[in-house]
Amino acid sequence: MAGITEINLKNINFYEKAGICSAPLYPESGIYKIDVDAFRLLEEYRNRIIDNSFTKDFSFARLSMPIDKEDTKDLEFSTPPYKYIISVSENDKEVVSEAILKEGKIMLYRDKKDIIDYSNSIMVRDEYIENYVLSSRPVLPHVSGVGGEIFDSIKSMGLFDMNDEKADIYCFTDSQLEEINKVFPLLFSDSIEEVLRDGSYYPRGAKEKKIKPFPLQMAGSGFRNLLFLYSAWSNYTDKGETLVVKNWDMSLHPLLKNALMDLMKKINNRNKGTLFLATYED
Repeated sequence: MAGITEINLKNINFYEKAGICSAPLYPESGIYKIDVDAFRLLEEYRNRIIDNSFTKDFSFARLSMPIDKEDTKDLEFSTPPYKYIISVSENDKEVVSEAILKEGKIMLYRDKKDIIDYSNSIMVRDEYIENYVLSSRPVLPHVSGVGGEIFDSIKSMGLFDMNDEKADIYCFTDSQLEEINKVFPLLFSDSIEEVLRDGSYYPRGAKEKKIKPFPLQMAGSGFRNLLFLYSAWSNYTDKGETLVVKNWDMSLHPLLKNALMDLMKKINNRNKGTLFLATYED
């Protein structure tokens, strides 16, 4: 299954916003954007969705406030042609309903109030889902092949805050190094001559003077942040997975940000994976 292409958090109060919906940025390159305020809540809800326990509450503490207290808070993840919707109670303690849709049509549905008859579903044995109809935890990702694939997409999704994440050593592949050394020496033409597999680098003129490579820790923050973002982006999207990055433009000059976007848009061999840039709306 391809990466996640849409993330929606509905009926959730985000500082006077009525929820948050992702939007295409460069969809032909698998690049999308989502409001930065959704990042931590998305991370917390994701961790609760992938918890396999059927017996305990969805959460012991309210993670967010609903806009409409009479309605559920809804999270939607799209992995075309499928969409997974999970609705949680106002206090976050229970999953009220779940649905898996294909091209907008319900394939499988679970409602704790048993409002909708799902007994004719061809995807799951009735007696199995009946055992979990009152579960406070997510069920549908565990009772069907499609649900399992959606679960894997959510579980494998990477969420990185550039303020927190730093790497001291890498192990780039040959193809990744080729990409890096086509671009990075141009972006850092005054300081970088060649990047090596572990992230160390030759400063400009060092090879000619037979100077040993410099360790990554000696590089500037712009270079290190850009290298980290490239590594995360390529490692996730090469596998067809999804990456969400907060503060992606941290310490990056506008020219570097534009160059990075150009690089990501041009490389199309990762079109099964997706990248979400968590950013404040312009």
